[in-house]
Amino acid sequence: MQFFRCIVSVGWEPQVAGERVAVAQPGTAEAERLTNQHKQLIADESIQFDLPAYVPPKPPEWLKPLQDFLSWLGPYMIYLFWGAVISGVAIIVLLVFLE
Repeated sequence: MQFFRCIVSVGWEPQVAGERVAVAQPGTAEAERLTNQHKQLIADESIQFDLPAYVPPKPPEWLKPLQDFLSWLGPYMIYLFWGAVISGVAIIVLLVFLE
């Protein structure tokens, strides 16, 4: 904490993502106000824990045919994956052999 006060007292300007942020100097009225507001925020648990339940949005209608196709293709994806792996290895072996 002493180190932080030293940095603040020499005028170091903290930055978040390249933007300057305000810092309340210790022992000032602004620091007291900030401390009181922070205590109020921490004391009110409804801000953090009484959130409404998340309702996922309904997918658009144009996406339904793609979803149906992928559902139909799903059981065969393992064969397509290994076919692509074997084809990739075969191409690499062919390129090494032709070199």
